[in-house]
Amino acid sequence: FEWPSAGAVELVRVEYRYRSDAPLVLRGVTCTFKPGSKNGIVGRTGAGKSTLLAALVRLHDVCGGRIEIDGIDVSSLPLSKLRGAVAWIPQSATLFSGSVRFNVGLGAQSDVDILAALDEAKLLTKLTPIQQRQFLDKPVDEAGGNWSSGEAQLLCLARALVLRRKICCIDEATASVDYDTDAQIQ
Repeated sequence: FEWPSAGAVELVRVEYRYRSDAPLVLRGVTCTFKPGSKNGIVGRTGAGKSTLLAALVRLHDVCGGRIEIDGIDVSSLPLSKLRGAVAWIPQSATLFSGSVRFNVGLGAQSDVDILAALDEAKLLTKLTPIQQRQFLDKPVDEAGGNWSSGEAQLLCLARALVLRRKICCIDEATASVDYDTDAQIQ
C-alpha cells in the first residue's frame, strides 16, 4: 500500500535531546497537522522549530512520546522509507555540482516533470520554451556557488515540488532571500 496516503502528522508528548546525556530540547510537544493543511511553527531563535522537523525525520530518535504519520509511529519505519516520504526545503540551500536537471530531478524524474516544478517555483517565467529546455542543462557549481541565494532556494523548492510528497517541510527557507523571492516561495 502507498504510505503516506493522506499525510496526517501527529506528535504526542514528544521529548527530544541531541545526546543521551544532554538536556531535553523538546518537552511534551503535542500537536496535529491535518492532511493538505499549511501550518507554520513560530518561535524565537532556539525555541526548537528546526529540532521539531529533525525529530519528524528521525535525525535522532525521540526519547519520549511518539510521532505518527497517517497513524503509523515513525520509529517503526525504516529511515529510507520515512525520509523518502517527506520533502524537505532546508534553511540553507543544498545544491550539488551538476546541472539544473540533476539538482531538481535528482537523476530520476522526466524533463516534463522537472520543467513543471521549475515553472511552479517561478524560475521559468521569462523564458521561451526553447530557453526552458536549455535551462535544464545550466550548470550548478558545488554548493550552488554560481547561483544567488534566492535562486538556490527556488531550485530547492522545485526539487521538493517535483517529488510530489504528501508532507513538505520548509525550514526558514526564506531567511536569506530578498522580498520578491520570499513572495515566490510563499
